[in-house]
Amino acid sequence: MKKIAVLILAAGKASRFGTEKLIQKLPNGTPLIRHIAETVLETVLSPVVVVTPEDDRILRETLSGLDVLFAANPNSQLGISSSLQTGILNTPQDCDACMVVLGDQPFISNDLLLLLAEEYSHSQAEIVYPAVKGKRSNPVLLDRIVFSSLMELQGDIGARVIFQKFNNHVVDWPDSRLLLDLDTPEDLQRIIDEWEIRNQDIP
Repeated sequence: MKKIAVLILAAGKASRFGTEKLIQKLPNGTPLIRHIAETVLETVLSPVVVVTPEDDRILRETLSGLDVLFAANPNSQLGISSSLQTGILNTPQDCDACMVVLGDQPFISNDLLLLLAEEYSHSQAEIVYPAVKGKRSNPVLLDRIVFSSLMELQGDIGARVIFQKFNNHVVDWPDSRLLLDLDTPEDLQRIIDEWEIRNQDIP
């Protein structure tokens, strides 16, 4: 498998949630951002870089003891493009690609992350991402050739605006809960409900 870094984006303002959403506890008692990091660390992907705001004390404390690196984004108020760029600047030169993971998407799984990595390693694709019933989702895996285009982005826009410039590969993913992320208090309740359903499905 090619060498793939993971960038966990955790520098958003969370203005719609009203408080620090990434430290909200899931039904298993684990803060959301720690759950995300632990899921990533269950894979062979390395290094894991967490992109935070400059004042990242709370996130660092929440992730204490985990084998992650931190990259503070001094321009987090400018939106997601600046966090992507901070992550890219902290991706080691020997990495073939990076996988961008959102810090507020609780239903990612290590199986999905490894599947994306394997599809990238065995294809000629420069961008690999999952889709649920045709709806595009995250995480997104980006070959190093994409990095220079990402560094040109401005404002609160993500990598999707440059997808058409590169060779894409879509991985079908059956679990619709992947589409859930945490933006509002209502989202948190929906995530809790889906979490309980998932546990009921496990024998």
